[in-house]
Amino acid sequence: MNTRYIAIPIVMIAVLALAALSTPAMAAPCKPAVSTSGAGSYGTNGSLNGTVYVDGDGESELGDDYELVNFEDIPDGVTIKWARVYWHIWGGNPDSGGWTNATFCNATQCWTDNQSIPAVNGAGSPNNCQNDETDGFYMGGSGTHWVYWNVTDKVSAGSNNITVDNTNWWDGRCMWVYMVAVLENTTKYSEMHYWVNQGYEDLGATTSTTWFNGPVTTGRNGTLWHLALTAGQSEGVYFNNHKVHNGIPRTTVTKEIIPSGWIENDNTQNMMWDNTESTDPSVHPVMGIFMDKVEQDLTVTEIDVGTPRPNHASTIKATVKNWGSVDIDNQFNVSLYANDVLKSTKQTVASLNAGSSTEVSFTGVNLPKGCYDFKVIADIDGDIPESNENNNATTVKAHVGYVIVVESYSDFDDLVTESNNGLLGAGSVSHSGNTYYIQNFTGTSAIVNCAGNGITIKNLNATTKFVINNCTIENCAHSGVYLHNLSNGTINGSKMLNNSYYGIKVGEVPLGSDDPDHVNITNNTINGSKIDGIDLIGLNCTVKKNTISNSTTYGIYLFGNYTNITYNTIRDNGNYGIKAYNSYNNNIDHNNFI
Repeated sequence: MNTRYIAIPIVMIAVLALAALSTPAMAAPCKPAVSTSGAGSYGTNGSLNGTVYVDGDGESELGDDYELVNFEDIPDGVTIKWARVYWHIWGGNPDSGGWTNATFCNATQCWTDNQSIPAVNGAGSPNNCQNDETDGFYMGGSGTHWVYWNVTDKVSAGSNNITVDNTNWWDGRCMWVYMVAVLENTTKYSEMHYWVNQGYEDLGATTSTTWFNGPVTTGRNGTLWHLALTAGQSEGVYFNNHKVHNGIPRTTVTKEIIPSGWIENDNTQNMMWDNTESTDPSVHPVMGIFMDKVEQDLTVTEIDVGTPRPNHASTIKATVKNWGSVDIDNQFNVSLYANDVLKSTKQTVASLNAGSSTEVSFTGVNLPKGCYDFKVIADIDGDIPESNENNNATTVKAHVGYVIVVESYSDFDDLVTESNNGLLGAGSVSHSGNTYYIQNFTGTSAIVNCAGNGITIKNLNATTKFVINNCTIENCAHSGVYLHNLSNGTINGSKMLNNSYYGIKVGEVPLGSDDPDHVNITNNTINGSKIDGIDLIGLNCTVKKNTISNSTTYGIYLFGNYTNITYNTIRDNGNYGIKAYNSYNNNIDHNNFI
C-alpha cells in the first residue's frame, strides 16, 4: 500500500464539466430545428379519430447509465398509427463516443436496437446526426445526445417498456426516456389534428420556434407537450405568443392545456422556447407535440406524502385534475393504496370543471417503518367515462422513517416539535439561539430514504445555522445529505453509507450566488457513494479529517473557490481522489491518498 501526501496551496484546474448539460462545443452543423418534417426531423402529423399518447420518465426519476422504464398501458381496441421511443445520453466528453443499446418489450415479445454514436468532435461525425425512419440520433453540446427508435410495429395494447444500456460510455447517464404514439379508434375518439415535431438544437441566449402548420379545429381547447434537455434556466415557453410556462422545465415532458382563444384560424400555430434571458447555453429543444382537442380525462397530477413517521397517523394529499375540455358534473371517488393495500377511506369529489384541479386528503395513514409505493387512483369505481381509462393512477415511492426535509427555518421548528413529541426515534432536533442541531440518528433510528435524499436543507437565510452530528445516513436513492442556497452549516462525526448519488451534495452547477458558503464537513465516514463521496459547488467551505472510500467516480469533486480540503483520507475511489474544476484560491493540503 502506497501512501502519498500532497500539498497544493492554490488549485486552478480547468477540466471537462460534469454537468448533465454543458456548454456547446465547436462542432459541425446538422442540428435540425424541432419540426414535423424538416430535414432530419422524421416527425409526423395528420388527422384522424384518435389521440396522442405521451408517457415516460424525466430527470427526477432517472439518472443512471442503465435504465428500465415501464410505460402506462396502451388502451385496448386502438390502432397504433405511429410510435417512437426517445432517450437521452449524457456522453460527458465531446471526444468520446459509444454504443447505446435499447430493448423494447410489449406484453409478449422483445426487440433490440443498437446504435453506435461517434464523438461530437470526432472525424466520424461530419453532420453530428444520423437518422432515418427506423432510428437515429442527434448530437451536440459537450456530449448531449437525443436518440429515437421507430416502434410502430412493436407497441401493443397493455404494457410496454424499454431498457436503455449506456454503460460503455465515458459517462452515459440517461435522464429522459419517453414514448410517443398516435392512436386511432373511430368509435372511442373524436376527430383531431395532430403534430409530433422532433429535432435538436444547442440553444444559446436566443429563441427557437417550432410550427404546427395545417388545418386546425377552432373553438375548443388544445393539448401541448414540450421538452427541452436543459439545466432549467430560461425565460419561458410560449404558444402563439402566449406564455404557457415560466422557465423551460428541467425534469420532464410538460403537458399544457391551450385555451381555445389562443388557437388561431390561420393554419399556422407555433410554440417558442425563449432562452434570451439566460447566460446558460445548456438548453436543447427536442420535442413539441400539439393536438387540437382535449378529452374528458382524469389524472392524479401530484401526491404529497410529506415525511411520515413510523407508527404515527399522518395525512397524505393528492391533486386530481380534469385534463378535458368537458366539465365533469357527476361525483367520483378517489382511493389511496400503500404497497397495493387500501389505506384510509375513499374521498369523494362532487364535480370537476374542464382544466381544473382539486386536492383530496387521506387522514389517519399509520404505517411501520419502511419503503412504500403510495398509489392514488381517481375514479376508482369507474363512474366517469373518459378518453383514456388507463391513466387514472399515479404512484410515488416514499419512506416512512426519519427523513429530514428543511426548506425554510419554520421547517426546523416543526422538526423540533416532532422531536419533543417523540416521533423521531432516538434522533433529536433541537435549537439554541439561531442554531439548529440534528443529532443521534443512528442504529434503528438511522436515516434511510428509498425515494430521495436522507437530509435535505435549502433556502435558509444567512442567520440560520445548523449542525448535523452523529448521524448515520444510508441506502438513500439520491444523496445522503443535500444542501443548497444556505450559509453556515456543519456536518460532523456522521456516516454516509451506500447512497445512490453522493454521500454529501453541496450546491448545484453552474456556480452562482445561491450556492452554499461556509459549510464545514469534518470527521465523517463516507463510503460506497454511487457517484462522488463529496460533491461541493460552493465558496469558503472546509472539508477536513473525513474518510472517503469506494465512491464510483471521485472521492471529492470541487467546483468552487476559497475552500480548504485538508487531512482527509481518500481511498479506493473509481476515478480521481480529488477533482477540481474551474476553481481557484483553494487550499488542498495534507490529504492521504490510498
